Amino acid sequence: MISEDKACEIARSKLKEAAHLEDPNLCKLWVGAELEEGFLVYTREEKPSYWCFTVVNNDKVLGFIRIDYKLGIVRSWGCMGNVVNNPEEPSMWPKQYRISAEDARAKANSIISKYEDVEVRGPIYVIVQGEAWMFVLEKDNKVVTRVFVIDGFVWEEKEKPSPFYMR
Repeated sequence: MISEDKACEIARSKLKEAAHLEDPNLCKLWVGAELEEGFLVYTREEKPSYWCFTVVNNDKVLGFIRIDYKLGIVRSWGCMGNVVNNPEEPSMWPKQYRISAEDARAKANSIISKYEDVEVRGPIYVIVQGEAWMFVLEKDNKVVTRVFVIDGFVWEEKEKPSPFYMR
């Protein structure tokens, strides 16, 4: 288990290295970029999986660096899709890596509001079909359903994990 400070040190090292690589990964855009504060991404079982650091430049999200929580190594890194697809059009690049927890709760309410007498835990940011905010709805200490939210999509999983589930 590594601390955020240690994970950030590893991510900064990767950022410096990546900024000097050549295309096709468009990493030349990372020269002068900075890391935002890291956040933990959990499994759907609510166990820490990796630290994620957003790479930003001029208030635009260029990409991410993920540091494995247990091993302390770079798990993955890369550019955001809109940056890759529109490298000469910064106006097309995202301003945030993920929606806020408050926005996720507002979107999740379209499903949560259908359930009565449940306790809602979350949100917690998890890896499942990519990354998403997860809300766990419980009744009598048993999971009734899980609600997942990404920027433009909300879904629930009642019984078993999705076949696309990643650990």
